Amino acid sequence: MRSASALFATIVSSTVLALLVLAVSMPAASPNFFADAATECGVNRTTCSKCVDSTDCVWCSAIKECRKGSEIGPSNTTGCSGNDWQWKQCDVSGQLLVIVIPSVIGGVVLIFGIWLYCCCRRRSKRNFQKYLERVETDQRRQQEERIVRSEERRSERQVKTDAIRMKYGLLKDKPAPDAAAV
Repeated sequence: MRSASALFATIVSSTVLALLVLAVSMPAASPNFFADAATECGVNRTTCSKCVDSTDCVWCSAIKECRKGSEIGPSNTTGCSGNDWQWKQCDVSGQLLVIVIPSVIGGVVLIFGIWLYCCCRRRSKRNFQKYLERVETDQRRQQEERIVRSEERRSERQVKTDAIRMKYGLLKDKPAPDAAAV
């Protein structure tokens, strides 16, 4: 399973690649592009559906007229108030689209960011718990090894001490069989 950061990097890189391909494949605009659109919007565009076919035209529903504009509204707002225009569709007012679409996109990005954070946090917590378990296991093993070495050193010291006591006649009991070996 891929990690969340690898998945995020894949999504970002594929998005950037798609935008680059889109930018390269778009035809270059003619020098009179905006002038052509201004004259084009008023001619033979008497209904909303005909007007919004062009991305450079905005339908003003208050005065039932096609005007030059974009996703942010008509270029000339005379007679076309804030909520009375449509762009690329005739169902929802353009002002609402300017607010709703960015809000929805922002919400989706925020939810994705929270999800990504939670996944990374959960994974980090699991890894940290595994790390703590490993450290505790290592510490227990090292403690056991220290205890065993300590016992060995204690028995060696006892054997040496008993040997010295035997040498000077201070040991009253019989030496242990281990002491005779030293």
